[in-house]
Amino acid sequence: MRDVGRVVLEAAATAAASDDRMDVASALRAMAATATGPDAQLVELAAALAALGRVGPGERALAVRVVADLSDYVASRRTRR
Repeated sequence: MRDVGRVVLEAAATAAASDDRMDVASALRAMAATATGPDAQLVELAAALAALGRVGPGERALAVRVVADLSDYVASRRTRR
């Protein structure tokens, strides 16, 4: 997951260099549409997280709970093996 930071920084650089005032979320969506290989899912995840900046606090809280629960579930499965 440490590569997510790299992906977000690439999107920020793309947005900063664009002539049409693109924001980072838009740059991530554009990157997600063309990404391949291991970065494809990272870009898609980063784009989804960026979209949460545009939702209300209730929706954002729900997303945090879902991601936290998923993370806890994955961690618990690793310790059982």
